Amino acid sequence: MDARRPTRRTTIACAAVTIVASLALGGCTVAASTPLSSVPPAAPTIPAPSTVAAPHSAPSPTPRETPPTATSTTWGRIWDALPASFPIPSGSEPTQAATAGGTGAASATLAVPLAPGDASGWYVGALAADHFNVSGASGPYESGGYVVDATGAGSGCRTEIRLSPANTTSSGATSTATILLAAACPFH
Repeated sequence: MDARRPTRRTTIACAAVTIVASLALGGCTVAASTPLSSVPPAAPTIPAPSTVAAPHSAPSPTPRETPPTATSTTWGRIWDALPASFPIPSGSEPTQAATAGGTGAASATLAVPLAPGDASGWYVGALAADHFNVSGASGPYESGGYVVDATGAGSGCRTEIRLSPANTTSSGATSTATILLAAACPFH
């Protein structure tokens, strides 16, 4: 067999490759007989506004708590609730106990699973860790209660926590914490 002469098998293989290549490239080119000026331009595709993403968009901010209403008391104007960030001893539960000190209103009244003296110490440490300046912690009073006073960031931000003995059970002493948080404090 002559090495310069292609075999029938080689000729068929070359023809097949040429046909496949022509078909593959045929969809990507414009026929030579069609002038480019007569090919209509492709309509631009504009995504719907809801699917357009801003370049380098920042993540959505975490929604902030909506401040509750505020009430005027003899102590001053207070929030009618506490922000989720306010320190509360583990195991504390809201209670409907009468407010201590006769203010008639409180940001929160809690049953705290600590004796008043222990709860006072806990609040002094927790408020300091939460960037409050504890200006006073006093007690025990004749009633067995304690009071913790602190100021926070911002003009007029202050809190007062009145701790009174609630009851002593086999599981330990509990206190009632009446918390006043000034409405001047940021609610976050």
